[in-house]
Amino acid sequence: METTFKYHGVREVHENEDGLDAAAEEIRNLGYAVIDSGFSAEELQEIRLKSDAVYALQVRECGGEANLERMKDCSIARCVLSYDDYFVRLAARETLLRLVARLLGENFILMGQNAIINRADRKHDQITWHRDLAYQHFVSSRPSRSAHSTASTSSPS
Repeated sequence: METTFKYHGVREVHENEDGLDAAAEEIRNLGYAVIDSGFSAEELQEIRLKSDAVYALQVRECGGEANLERMKDCSIARCVLSYDDYFVRLAARETLLRLVARLLGENFILMGQNAIINRADRKHDQITWHRDLAYQHFVSSRPSRSAHSTASTSSPS
């Protein structure tokens, strides 16, 4: 049996079939990718208006924007699809679903959908790249301080 190698010492090579494959590869390697949304200017304006409306409602629900500022959670409308079915339709766009299927297979669940609202007059705490807790590779618990303090402060009988 004759084996032909395209590259010296490399037996397996992945070649992207299209732009979605390239985006999936970027997500696997970098944790994110930028894809063309395909939204028209009118659709983008509708997304902005609906995101602002959900955010305004959440500001009221949280007792004012000052409370969100203390939590460093300003200018983020959380779980927007639970407030307006329009966002469910956004999440179900064909291109996005095809990309997710290439990454996760045919069975997946959307766990959250936030709208980040960028304002020219505000600092943007939410624009820090991060990995959500479910995908981090560490455990953040530690022994309770009460266990240590009890042992160190007890006096001999």
